Amino acid sequence: EIVQQISAAYTESNDLWRSVGLPDQEIEERRQSLFQQLSQVCQDFQLQQNQYKEFVDQQINAQMQEIKHLQKILNINIILPSQNESKFQQLQQIQRLMKTLQDEFDQRAKIAYQLLNEIQIKCTACGIDLPFQIIEMFGSEIEKFIQENCVTQEQINTLNQINLQLGKQIQPLFEQCKYLRQSIIGLLGTLQRDISFYIGGVNLEESLGINSLQQVEKLGQKPINIIQQTINNHLQPKFNQFLENFLNQLQSDVQQREAEIRHFDQQINMVTEIEKIIHQFQPDFHMQRISIIMEPNNLTDEYFYKLKHEVESLQTLNQQNLGIYIGLLIKQKYTALSQFNSQFKQNALISYDQIQLKQQQLAQMGIEKLYQLQSEIETIEHLYATCIKPLKETIDLFIQLQQQQFELEEIQKDVTRYTSKTREASQMRRQEESLKKNLFMNFPRVMAVLQSRINKFDSQIQLLQINLDDADLVITGQQGNGFQITIEKLLGTDYNEQINHILQKQDRTFKEKYNTICKALSEKQIDQTQNQSIGLSNVASIIKTPVIDKMQSKLAQNHHKQTQIKKVLDSRASLRSVVEKTPQKEKKAQTARVNQRVKK
Repeated sequence: EIVQQISAAYTESNDLWRSVGLPDQEIEERRQSLFQQLSQVCQDFQLQQNQYKEFVDQQINAQMQEIKHLQKILNINIILPSQNESKFQQLQQIQRLMKTLQDEFDQRAKIAYQLLNEIQIKCTACGIDLPFQIIEMFGSEIEKFIQENCVTQEQINTLNQINLQLGKQIQPLFEQCKYLRQSIIGLLGTLQRDISFYIGGVNLEESLGINSLQQVEKLGQKPINIIQQTINNHLQPKFNQFLENFLNQLQSDVQQREAEIRHFDQQINMVTEIEKIIHQFQPDFHMQRISIIMEPNNLTDEYFYKLKHEVESLQTLNQQNLGIYIGLLIKQKYTALSQFNSQFKQNALISYDQIQLKQQQLAQMGIEKLYQLQSEIETIEHLYATCIKPLKETIDLFIQLQQQQFELEEIQKDVTRYTSKTREASQMRRQEESLKKNLFMNFPRVMAVLQSRINKFDSQIQLLQINLDDADLVITGQQGNGFQITIEKLLGTDYNEQINHILQKQDRTFKEKYNTICKALSEKQIDQTQNQSIGLSNVASIIKTPVIDKMQSKLAQNHHKQTQIKKVLDSRASLRSVVEKTPQKEKKAQTARVNQRVKK
């Protein structure tokens, strides 16, 4: 195929040269140039292939030498590639053999490291130096030797034997340590049982006036009674005083620790409250979760210091992010305001990078600004959810029914619907009846609800008085005295006028139904409307209250916190009950132990 292509190209070139009218000498020169170029290409290609063959031979020879060297060191029998196979197949087999030998090299090094580690541990336990046999095999730098040289199987066997010998030497030490441990545990148990005799630094022999065993006989016929009386006179008061002081101190420490843990719990709740505020308006915000499980009844030092460290970390992180929190709430405030007026949509598009640039200025406003923004956003969203959103939904229904009313009027203008007997006239009559029925059933109700919701919005619109202060200026560069929306700005249409216009066209039955529904809505919803107005007033008044009072009220209303405090108080009561019962139990146990000693 290539020869045919060259022949075709040569023939086409001859035709071109002839058609151009080149002289014969010029044609011959071009022909010779073509042949020379083809010859040079073939020579270059052949030279490249010869070089590649030499490279493959060099690779095979070099890797074969390395394989033979590793085979000799590792003392492994392997099958070398056959000379009858192709060079490429030989090279592939050599590469697989190299990988196998390298894996064996690494495995032996790993085993040697493990055995050396065990030997060093056992030598340290026995108090002896590393065996000279190991140093003789590997030298002073053992790890370097293993990394640079191959570990033979004989060396691994030697290490294994040394490890087993050291294991036999160290076995008695393990038994001795076990015996010492049991002895120490028994001694501690004895000291714990006898500790009551030495409370307050009282010596039993000095209290009894006994300096030798012979003086025991001078105590009388009933030494046990005398000893018991002496113990009651000297040891029992000191023991009771010590126990009382100890319990008082313990009670004080428990109360102090409970107070500190309650304080930490309040701090965690406050930080969590702030993050919940941000997460409420910014669902993508990543909240910092506490890394330990809250345990109200745990008063140990370990838990206390973990909780203390956790609180300090959360407070530091919260203080660092306070400016970003305030900026995010300002962004959310403008997003909520844009539902009422489109002039705030541009301000709602402020980016996270803009907030980061201004976070230091925003953080200086303090945490009270955070709660103020929360109250403003809640006011805006509550008013939108309770008034604007239902109002817009009712307006959509009103417009749909209004279009049906226009369609009915157009049908009624066509008098042929009663005179014609065509299918279109029949369909027109059925459509007329359907529209009449639907409008009579739904239009008065929708108009009454729309009228009621417009009146409700008019009565609560004064709550939407939001101040645009210094924080807004920091973020947006704009400042204003306030923001107020009216129903005319919001709706752009006087729906009261449209309702009156529709009622003028309707018959008496339609108007009576509309008035009945309006009256029913007014009577049934008056209590609910008053409650909602009171709730909105409370929300709006939060903005004007001092921030400290607001923080305290939020903490006081936190159900989780109250539950935690109740659990802590219950645990303290249980501890007190245990403390009150302890002295009587200790008295009985102490008296029994003294009686046993005196009898002995």
